This record gives sequence, structure tokens and C-alpha cells, in this order.
Amino acid sequence: ESGASGAGACAGVVLRDYQADLLAQCLRENTVVSLDTSTGKTLIAIHLASRLHDEFPDKKVVFLSQNVQLAQQQAAEFERFSTMRVGCFTGETSGFCWRRDALDDTLILTAQIFLNALSTAVFIWHDVSLLIFDECHHANKRHPYNEILKQYHTVKSNNLPVPRTMGLTAGLASGRTLGETLVQMQKLCRNLDAVVRSADTSPYFQMPKEEVYALDMDTQSALLYTTLFPIFRQLERMFLENNVISGLPDLQPGSAEYGHWSKALAKKEVSRAASCASNVRLQLQLLAQCLRVFNRCLIILDEISVAAAWKHLREKYAALTEAAGPDMQEKLTVLFLPVLRLFTDADVAALPVRSAKLLKLREVITGEYGKEWKLILFVKTRLSVEMLAEELKGMKFTAQGFTGHGGKGDGTGMPIKRQRQVRMDFAKGKFDIMIATSVAEEGLNISLCNLVIRYDAIPHTLSYIQSRGRARKKDSKFIVIYHNNNREHVNFDELRRKERCMRLAVRILTEAPQSLQSPRSLTPLWDVIIRYTDAERLAPDQTDPALMDLIRDAPKDMLLRTCEQLFGAVPQLEVTKKGPEHAPIFECQITAGPLHLVGKPDLKASRAEALACQETLTQLAQRDLLIPPESKDKPAYLEKRYTSTSPPLEDQPATEMHPKSLLQHLCQSSGYPNPAYDYSVTTDGSFTVTVTLRFGISSPPMEFTSATPCRTRKDAEKDAARAACAELRRRGTTAEQSAVATENTAVADATAPLSTQNTSGVVAAAEAAAGAADAFCVLRDAVVTPGGAKNLLQHNCQLRGIPWNVMYVASAGSRAPLFVADCILTVDDARRHTFTSRPFRHKVDAEKHAAFLACHFLHEQGQLNVPPKLINT
Repeated sequence: ESGASGAGACAGVVLRDYQADLLAQCLRENTVVSLDTSTGKTLIAIHLASRLHDEFPDKKVVFLSQNVQLAQQQAAEFERFSTMRVGCFTGETSGFCWRRDALDDTLILTAQIFLNALSTAVFIWHDVSLLIFDECHHANKRHPYNEILKQYHTVKSNNLPVPRTMGLTAGLASGRTLGETLVQMQKLCRNLDAVVRSADTSPYFQMPKEEVYALDMDTQSALLYTTLFPIFRQLERMFLENNVISGLPDLQPGSAEYGHWSKALAKKEVSRAASCASNVRLQLQLLAQCLRVFNRCLIILDEISVAAAWKHLREKYAALTEAAGPDMQEKLTVLFLPVLRLFTDADVAALPVRSAKLLKLREVITGEYGKEWKLILFVKTRLSVEMLAEELKGMKFTAQGFTGHGGKGDGTGMPIKRQRQVRMDFAKGKFDIMIATSVAEEGLNISLCNLVIRYDAIPHTLSYIQSRGRARKKDSKFIVIYHNNNREHVNFDELRRKERCMRLAVRILTEAPQSLQSPRSLTPLWDVIIRYTDAERLAPDQTDPALMDLIRDAPKDMLLRTCEQLFGAVPQLEVTKKGPEHAPIFECQITAGPLHLVGKPDLKASRAEALACQETLTQLAQRDLLIPPESKDKPAYLEKRYTSTSPPLEDQPATEMHPKSLLQHLCQSSGYPNPAYDYSVTTDGSFTVTVTLRFGISSPPMEFTSATPCRTRKDAEKDAARAACAELRRRGTTAEQSAVATENTAVADATAPLSTQNTSGVVAAAEAAAGAADAFCVLRDAVVTPGGAKNLLQHNCQLRGIPWNVMYVASAGSRAPLFVADCILTVDDARRHTFTSRPFRHKVDAEKHAAFLACHFLHEQGQLNVPPKLINT
């Protein structure tokens, strides 16, 4: 291999050209090296450590690793490729007994060991010349890497000497959009006090060929799968109502993470629930065990077969029932009943013994089997490792499991010595298939293989990149097998899009010097971003419809969040009023970082703001720079995308009102009570909304329901409001016509003085329209004004001497009380009539609604008198 050779302690090791270029960059400044798996990042770190050791022989190089296996592996690499004296200290050693006068030149430590050494002053920052973070993308939140870096920045802020830093990673950050990825990368660069650099490695490495098999579950498996999901939600709600958990878990049932959560729930969370009685806690602990049973059942169903899942479910049900008391046995029967009655004894005998995934796995392995053949099979959990190992041995293949060393207390973990032995046996060819959990994804140097199969769900982009990197041989393959029904699985095209965003973000930041990567703003990089996004623009059909909904429904909030993240400042909105005073139009100008935009004019200032925000967000969305909000309202597995019934953003008229606002305006302008909204949530987390309209006391109410289930409650409300608006238009009470007429009159009289406008003509037109609108025009004009209904009722009661009174009551025990008002009238026949408003958050609105119902009653009795003063007002 051609390239520059190293110096000092690594004089005998030859670097490739891209490695030499990155080493020169690391010598100039703190650097994060972002390269694919197996491209020699560790070798660059060894050369840099050797150079700095030659320059500062009295100081130590510290290499931090994620876990014990990685630390031991990196120590072996340093001993192999350098002549420096290496010391390795992890949690498996007897203790960290290092002294400053020790002979070690390089220390390989787990992050927690080094953090403890700093806290106890065993180490001081002056002792270190270089600090290397392996898998540095973990340097955020409460990870030990981040805690170490907090101390680093504290020391640096006091103008004290600090070591050089270096980060190694295959994927620095992966957001939902390019903008979010850039923001996350900038944050990590600030934490690591470094710039990110990468290189083109395609001349040296060939990417594996990718194959994806998306399979449909058989009928029985799909039936069991869909039956189990509502039970998860039922149990989660039960824990939430008993204050065991503070919110629903953002985890997917049928995953290893959900199994860990349910295990902790049974052991810790329920015991800490102080608000529960002891007998209730015992019942909740038993129900938490049921969560684990159902979760394992989903895993077996997805990876083995419905017959194995059914057998597991029946065995666990019998064990739980036997251990429970009489009261709890009945509850367990009710909980398991929807599942137990799915199949009869005759059906159980005919259940498939292998899932579609397992059949495809057999087909792929049999087709790819050859002399030079090594396979890593990634699965979800240790349970899957055990079951698939038995299944593959029955197929006459040699297979071994490889799992993490955690969970040694319950005997499920694999000791580190055993892990090392399995890797050595795999390298020597003693077996062909390594069945591994996610522990084999990150960093571990596993022998070259030519086939990697993801039999589990790929949770995120970094997992996709790292597991694909295990296929290192020439002409290797990376195969993904999953069930379409599995809600845990991330869309494969979405993973590829996010990887593309990550690589594009690295290229953008690679062009920036350190001074431009550290600030909390992308404004200095704007020209670079424009150049790259113009060349790599996303196709319109790749734009996330959920983001388009956010742009349409909450543009101002979305713009505020995006600008704060991208540019480190809130956008400046300036609304300008133009035109004559009595018929103005409004125009909004937005300054957001490097963006300056003037929106379309509108008759309302708020609508002009919204239009300008929408146009700005649309421009950012075309470059994939939006920052979507976090979705914490419900678990990810309950979310479901629906095609929006709203017209595309660019097709919306500039003056179109929001359906809910239009409906409220129609009701108020027609003298009807405000619409009442009621919503329901289906088992898959979608929303259905019903709008109730009341046209009078004697008229029955009308209900309008959203046509299709919607992803959000707002979409369902809009759909139902459109149907209600259509009914009001059919009745001839369109406020749009009156709004257009008023606007035309104002435009025609725009040049005339306000005192000469034809007010009598307006009153005459209103009186003429009263008959056509069911004699409600006069009452409408009185009620629309603030307090109009109450003033009108007071005028009529004083005129006829009718006793009247308005009383209200507030709901108790609520942070936001609701008010209900009663208006009591005593008419000529000495009968008392009570008119009750619907609940309102403000007392004034409740009184006004009750007074309106009373005025409506007097109007129907022919006793309502409307003074001209109110009409003119």
C-alpha cells in the first residue's frame, strides 16, 4: 500500500493516503475522525498518540472505551502497532492502582474508570497529553464521556492547560432531517472541543451488496399480533393511573428495550409507588410480569413461529395463575381471555411451526452456503439467540450465540472470557454462524465475514451503518429480513435517507474551520449549506407529510423552534399595515438568521404572519432543514401516518380561513351557539372527532363526524368542521358572502370620508336579510358584540317587567375550572324558565351563552324587542 509512513513509535507501520491526511489534520487541531467501520480509525489514533508521546514524554495518552471488551481489544491494537508501553484498566480488573511514576505510556480505560480517577484526583488534567474518545457519538446527555468533558471545559474556562482531544466514530449523529443532524453534530463538536473531518475511502473498500426481504405474516400470526397490542396499552394505562409511571413509555412492544423496561417495572418502579397499598403493589407486580410474558410472546411470534408463541403463552399463563391468589386469578383470566380464545385445540394443531421470516432465513442461508462462508446473524434478544441456535443446529449448520455480559445475576449474561473464546473460534472457522445481539454491532473486531443478516428490527441509522460494516470481505452481502406487520421496524428507505443526511452534514462541516463549527448557529455556514443542498436536494415525494401538516397548522411555533436551533436566535416578525384606514391590508416581513422574506398580504394581521411563516418554513423544508418537535404525546408504536385530507400547502388560497375558525364565525354570525367538539381515540392511536351544532331550543342538534381516522386530533377536528361548514352553507348562512359584501362596500367607499358612508343602507340591507336568514339577523348583530346578548336580555326584561337572574357554578377539583351559567326567567304565565349554558373556561362566556338562549326563547315567543341603538352598534 502506498502512503506516508508514521513516525516515532510507529515507524514501521504504513498509512494509506487518506489516513495520512487525517493524521496531519489531527496534529494541527482537535479532531473527530468520522469514517466507516473497518477503515483504520484506530491506526490513525495510534500514530497520533505516538507523535504526541514523542513530543511530551512525561505525559500520558489516555484512550477511553465504551466497555471492557472494547478496552481490551484496543489495548491489543496498541501493543501490536506501537512500541509504547500500554496499561489497560477496566471494571474487570482488581482496581485502578495507577501512579504518576508508573512506566505506562498509554492507558486504555473504560470511561467510568477515568471519571472516577478524575473525581478522586488520582488523575489531574496536566498528566494527559492526548484524550481519545472511542465511539465518541455517545458524548451527550448523562454518559460518562459527557461528564468527563464537562470537567474538561471547566478547566479550560479557567485558562488552565488541557490535553488535546480526538474522537473516533462511524456515525457522529443522525437526525430526522438534515437540519437536525447538523445541529446535533455541532453540539457534539462543541462537547468534544473539536472539528469533524472525514475522507473518501471508496478506492480501498467496497460496500456490501444490500438485499431487503419484506414479508407478510401468515393469517394466524397476524391475528395474534394485532390482538396482543391493545393489551399492552391497557396495562400501561393501569400503571399510569396508579402513579407507578409518570408517562407512557416511548418503546415498542416486542423489543429488547421494552423487555428491560417491563423487568425494571416489576422489580423497582412498582415497589417505589408509595401511593399504592401493599396488596395493590403485589397485583401490579404480577401485571408487570404479564407485560414481560406478552413481550416475549411477540418476539417469539416474530422470529420463530405462532405455534411456539402460543405454547409459551399457555405455559406462562398456567404458571402465573398457579402463583396468584383467587382474586388475581380472575383478573388474569380476563386479561388473557382475548388471546386464549383465538384458537381452538383443533386450530392449535394446525398452527405454522415456522414463521415467514424463519422460512426465508433458511432459504437465504441454504442458497449462500459455500466453502469460504461466514455469517453474522443479528437478532433481538438473548431468548432469540437460544431459540435460533437450536433451530439452525436442526438444519445441520454449526452456530454459536454471542450476547452481552450484563445480567450475570440471573445467569443470562455471557462472561467476557467466553465472549473472547467465541470470537476466536469464529475466526478459526470452528463454526460458521454467529448469532449475536446488538452487542456485536459497535466497535468489536470480529473476524472477516461475507454475509450479515439483520433478522431483527434496525432501530436507527447508526445501527444500520455499524451492522452493515461487519460484512468486510470482498463481494459480501448485507441482508435484511423483516415482517411488514412489525411496527417496530423502521422504514428501510428512511434509514438510507438519514444516512445520506448524515454524510451530507459531515461534508458540510468538513469544509468549515474550527471557529465556525463551535458557535451555536449555522449562519456562518449558510453559503456551504446552500451549495450542497442545491446539489443534493430531496425529491418532493420524499418530504415528510407530518412536517407539512406542522407547517400548515402551527407555522409560528414551528418557525420559532427551527430558528432557535439552526440560527441560535428567534425570528424577527414585522407586520406592516397598508391601504386606507377603514380597509387595511397587512404584510409581514421575517428575518430569520440569513433569511429575509416578505410574505403575501392579507386582510388579517395574524393571517399575514402565518402566511409569511409558512413560506419561510417551506423554503427551509425544500432544503430539509426543519427541526421537527419531539413526539412525546404517545408511544411511537401507537403512531400511524394517514394521508392528510387537507389540500397541499401551495394550493391553499391566501385568504382561506381555518375550518374551526370559519365554523365558529358562521355560528356566531348566524346567531347559533358555538359548536361543541367531542373526540375519541381508537386502539391504533388515531382520532375521530364529532362536532355538535344546535340551531335552537326546539330544533334537534346535528352531529358531524370526521370522515376518516386522523393521525392527530387537530386534523380530525378540521375534517369534522369542514362537514359542519358545508351544512351551514346549505342553509344559506355563509359568512363568506357577507364578508365579501362588506369588503366590496368598504373598497367602493374607500375614498369617501367615514362620516359620509351609507350607514342607513347597511341597516336596511341587514333588515332585508333578516327574513331570508330565519329572522336571526337582528339578534345576530346584537349578540356578536361583547356582552350584547346580556344587554339585549336586560333591555327586554326591564321593558316588560320580567324578573330575571343569571347564576353560575364552577367545577371543583380542577386546575382549569369550567363555568356553567343558568339564566332564570319568569314570564307572563308566572312560569319559571331556566336556560343552561354549555361549559366555558370563562364566566363571562357562560353568562353570555345562557343570555343568548333566553333571548332566543323570547324571539320564538314573539316577545323580543331590539332597539335601533343595538343594530347601529
